[in-house]
Amino acid sequence: MEAIHSQKKGVAWGLPSRIREINEILGLTAHGPEALMANNTLVPALARFLTEEDAENLRNHTLERSVRGITGVAGLTGHVSSAAAMWQPAVCAECLVHDIAADYRPFWRRDFLWTHVKYCGKHLLPLLVHSRNCPTVTARLSSIHLPSEHCQWCGPLQQRLQRSDGLLDEVEVDFSLAWSQLLDSDELPTCNRKDMAKLMQWQLQILGITSHGRISWSRWRGLILSSPYGHATGIRLANDKCLRDLVLRGVLPRNLRQTILLLMTLFGGWRNAVDHFKNKNIDSIEIEPVIPRSNRKKYRVQKDWYLENRRKAEKNAAEYAAEYAEFRDLHPTESHTSLLGMLPHEFRYLTRQRLEKLGVKPAASRRGDEFHLELDSSLAAHIETTANALRETCFQGRLSRTRLCVGHRKGKKLGALLDRLPKTQAMLTKYEESEAEYRRRILRRNTGGDEIYFFDGREADYIDALADAEVIDRLRALYVKGGK
Repeated sequence: MEAIHSQKKGVAWGLPSRIREINEILGLTAHGPEALMANNTLVPALARFLTEEDAENLRNHTLERSVRGITGVAGLTGHVSSAAAMWQPAVCAECLVHDIAADYRPFWRRDFLWTHVKYCGKHLLPLLVHSRNCPTVTARLSSIHLPSEHCQWCGPLQQRLQRSDGLLDEVEVDFSLAWSQLLDSDELPTCNRKDMAKLMQWQLQILGITSHGRISWSRWRGLILSSPYGHATGIRLANDKCLRDLVLRGVLPRNLRQTILLLMTLFGGWRNAVDHFKNKNIDSIEIEPVIPRSNRKKYRVQKDWYLENRRKAEKNAAEYAAEYAEFRDLHPTESHTSLLGMLPHEFRYLTRQRLEKLGVKPAASRRGDEFHLELDSSLAAHIETTANALRETCFQGRLSRTRLCVGHRKGKKLGALLDRLPKTQAMLTKYEESEAEYRRRILRRNTGGDEIYFFDGREADYIDALADAEVIDRLRALYVKGGK
C-alpha cells in the first residue's frame, strides 16, 4: 500500500481501477489480475445485470484506467444523493472473528461495502458501521484503521439499519443474502441479464399479470401492495416504465437494487428465485408476446395471435376439460369463475356451455347471498393483508379506501355492494385513515433520538392528545430539520 500511495494514486472502495497495475506493484503474480478482480471487487455481481458492452466497459475500468460515468453504467445511480455515500466499510461481528489474514490482522469484506446491504448474508446479523461524524468515514484510505467493533473516535460501532420494522427487516435480510450469492462467481452461473429477464417475463405470465397480449395493471398493483418486497422497490403502481420495458423489450430496470427487489417480489423471496434458476430450463420457456393496441398494424398482429391461440384451445378442449374436472374436485368450494382464475389463461376458453357439451359438469356459480358472503370474506381479508403490509413497510401515503382495496377484483366496483358486506365495512373502519390519523402515524414513526428524527421517544405516547394544528407544526419542523 505504501508503494501505491507513494505514487499519489488513491484506491477506490467500491469501483476501483488499475487492478492490473496494482497486481504488479504488490507482486501478486500467482493468480493474476483477473482472479484479483473476481475475488476482491463487485464486478462478478454487477456484470450479471449489464449488457455485454457495458460489462466489458466495467472490466476495462477495473483492470485498466478509469471509465467516465462507470457508476451509471453499473446501475448504481439513483440510490443516494451523493456518490461518496454509496460506499461505507462495515463489519459483521461474527465474520470478524474468522476474517484474519496471514499477518494476524482482520480485513474488510467487499460484501458489506454497498450501503444498501444491511445484514451479513452468511450469519444474517446486522452490519456495524462507524458514526457519520467519525473521522474514519471521511479519512483517506491510508488513515482508515483495521475493522473492529469499537472505534477510538466514535466508540462502539452502530448498526447500519437504524430501525427495526418487522417485514422490512425480512426484506433487508433477503436482499443481503441475494447480494452475497451474486458476488460469488461460482454461484448461479445462469443468473445473467438475458436469462433473468426471460424468467421474470415467464413469472409475470404465471401470475396472470401478462396474458392475451395485455398487461393487467390491477394485478400488478395488487402484487406490489401485497408483497413486502414490492413497496421496497420504489416502483410506481400505475403505468410504470420499468414493467413496460421488461414485458415489451426484455429490458431490466436500470436501478440495480430495484432489479433485485423486483425479482424477489415476483418469486416471493430470493430463495424461490434461486430454485427457479437452478431447476428451470430457461431456454425452453415460451414467452407470449404482449403487443400494445395503440397501433393498428400491431393490433392486427395481436388479433392473429389471439385467433391462433383460439384454434389451439379448440383442438385441446377435451384435454383442458379433463384437467378442469380434476381441479374442480380438488377445490369443491370454489366457483366456476374462481377456478378459471386459478388455472392457466388457456382454460378461459372453457365456458359453462362448452364444458356441458364436452360432458363435464361445471362448478356451481355463486349468486345472491352466497356471492355476497364470499366477496365479503375475500375483500375483508385483502384489506387487512394490504393494510398490515403497508404499515410494516413504512408506507408514507395515507391508507385510503382506494389504496386498501387496490388489487382486489371488486376493489373499484363496490358502490352499493358495500352495504351488504359487513366484514368489509368493519375492516375499512379499522384500517382506513383520516387526514388527522395519517399525520399522527407519520409523526409517531418519526420519533426517536438520532440526528434526523429529533423528538424524544417518550413523546410518541402523547401524540394522540395533540391538537391537529400542533401535529402539523411538528411535522413541518421535522421535515425542515431532516432536510426532506
